[in-house]
Amino acid sequence: MKNRNEDSYRRGVLKRVVFVRRGYSATGGAEAYLKRLAAGLAKMGLEPALIGSGWPREEWPWGEWINLKAKGPVHFARKVHRERIRRIQNGIQELFFSLERVPGCDIYRAGDGVHLSWLKRRKTFEPLWRWLLRTLFGWKHRQLLKLEKQVFNQKNTGIVIANSSLVASEVIDFYSFPENRIRIILNGIEEKLSGIGEEEWLKKRQIWRREMGVRDEEIIALFVGSGWERKGLKFAIQALCRCENGVVFWVVGKGRQNQFKDKRVFFWGPQKELTQFWTCADFFLLPTWYDPFSNACLEALAAGLPVITTRDNGVAEILQEGETGSVVSRADAVEELRLKCISWIQKIRDEAKKVKQKCLEVAKLYSIQRNVEQTFGVMNEAWEFSLKQAKDG
Repeated sequence: MKNRNEDSYRRGVLKRVVFVRRGYSATGGAEAYLKRLAAGLAKMGLEPALIGSGWPREEWPWGEWINLKAKGPVHFARKVHRERIRRIQNGIQELFFSLERVPGCDIYRAGDGVHLSWLKRRKTFEPLWRWLLRTLFGWKHRQLLKLEKQVFNQKNTGIVIANSSLVASEVIDFYSFPENRIRIILNGIEEKLSGIGEEEWLKKRQIWRREMGVRDEEIIALFVGSGWERKGLKFAIQALCRCENGVVFWVVGKGRQNQFKDKRVFFWGPQKELTQFWTCADFFLLPTWYDPFSNACLEALAAGLPVITTRDNGVAEILQEGETGSVVSRADAVEELRLKCISWIQKIRDEAKKVKQKCLEVAKLYSIQRNVEQTFGVMNEAWEFSLKQAKDG
């Protein structure tokens, strides 16, 4: 917001947006969301550019692509700041939209949540000595906390987008960021079953389940994601292994499989294409310690799967108890989790078609189109805010 002058900005509609996202993972939820957002904005006539570190050029087909070599989050933030100053001095008229903790941007989307909150939650689930070691000597955590404090300083950021009320509350509680400059825009995804009839879906489901060795009477609980410790995989396995024998657990994602041994748990590793898994499964399980708003849960709903998660997941805000999913008090509430699983196993056996339809109806409310339109509105708001800031000096 500094080093600007009013002449640097055209008084007109926003034409160009620069996204900032440091790392890249082919299976990352934030990366998938950003690409969907960029594609949607490009269709609306905007020119999306990207400043990143490690993003493959072929993964950004929409416009300018800048790959910065950075040793860590603070180094990356400094390089982004220098690049932005250079562009302002050259008269480039654009909005900076960061998905990283980078101070000085017009918009910061807190899709990764609040790191300070995440560290505090870890204290509940790990030995004190490990938590102290992490918080006192973990250089990465110190860097992220330093950047987070700067980003949530109202002098350094125009508007904060939170992807759940959970995150919005934490931003206010931990950093006193002005509530009137926080916008809540829930994640959006593409419809999984768009254009697929019930008969075709059932046929594919039967074929794929047979190919993957699933018996007709078996119920499949699905878990998708990496970072298994934070996402509560251990507790999910403990709960499901106390259920009846007709339930199997599929785990998709990267992690240490040798830590979890049970004949009813099947590990499929990281997968770029999840259609078969969504189609074969019966319900989705994610007893996470902390998730701002799990895209995987939203994708599960869009595939017709009810979701069982914790109140520490922003998705809990859109679930209808007993209709589209269930919410447990915390990740390690294993008995509570087990009872919810048993309830859903029975409900799926009794009225699978009705459950699927309810989940699809909820998922339709959170399309990527809706997200893009809302985000575009906030971008224009931030553009006007930046012009006013420049005018006021």
